[in-house]
Amino acid sequence: MQAVILVAGASTRFYPLGEMPKCMIPLLGKPILAHTIASLTKMGITDIILVVGKDSPIKKFFADGGSYGAKIAYVVQEKPLGMGNALLVASKMIKEDFFLLNGHHFDIDEFISLMINKRGEENGVLLGQERENPWEYGVIKVDGDRVLNLVEKPQRGKEPSKICVVGIYLLTPEFLPFLKKVGPTHYQLESALDKFAQQKKLKVVVTQKKTVTLKYPWDLLSLKNYLLDKSPHRISRGAKIGKGVILVGKMIIEEGATIYENATIKGPVYIGRNVLVGNNALVREGASLEENSRVGALSEVKGSIFLPGSTLGSGFVASSIIG
Repeated sequence: MQAVILVAGASTRFYPLGEMPKCMIPLLGKPILAHTIASLTKMGITDIILVVGKDSPIKKFFADGGSYGAKIAYVVQEKPLGMGNALLVASKMIKEDFFLLNGHHFDIDEFISLMINKRGEENGVLLGQERENPWEYGVIKVDGDRVLNLVEKPQRGKEPSKICVVGIYLLTPEFLPFLKKVGPTHYQLESALDKFAQQKKLKVVVTQKKTVTLKYPWDLLSLKNYLLDKSPHRISRGAKIGKGVILVGKMIIEEGATIYENATIKGPVYIGRNVLVGNNALVREGASLEENSRVGALSEVKGSIFLPGSTLGSGFVASSIIG
């Protein structure tokens, strides 16, 4: 089993955080993509193809993937021409059944077994989810668990169902000729899946679990909460905890972090490497302070992400991304 991760798209809706690939934004001390790779290797999928953009920093960071328990190959999508084109760029490397996903799908470990078991002898499985606004998504027309059609952003009121494509697919190499025949369009992947469903047998797994999405900067807050919920409590021996510090609930405090006297930390929170939390500061539920960030004395931070090197001299910050 292989995995193809698409990480070449232009982050046009991610301003002002669009200077780097959005999957490389760190959450809980690691790039989002590192969490996704870990999710795949956890389930035994180590043969990974990354479709990256021109001059992307991703290859330099992950190298051959050995330190992440994976074998990573790279292909370059020269221009951001959509998911279908990105998959075609990778097609020569695809030798067996494969999962297709985006770089932020670090929840894929929750769905791999379900999708493999559902597939049986069929030609593929789509992950779907019922939504109240299906007209904004790709919508699946179904007969039981059989996919009949895929309609991209149908007219409101004329949706064939409420089951929408999540963006995680289990496919066979047989799908690739269908993709090539469709030709380059913005919805090349969706059009090819529609034709494939009509001629081959595709199934759908409809999940009731909330899935992760990363279209806009504020989606990072939900991703951060998901990771905090899944991560175990851990305080590094190399962290410095001052006198009178109050620690409540689940938290991660990394090597080199310093919590000064009389500060209060109420989990779930993440405090990264070499982070400083000042005297009498309050860092509470849902805060994620990435490497080398600073929270000044008497300050309060709740439900926010401080990207590496960010500083709050004083004041109160809630439900924000600071970077």
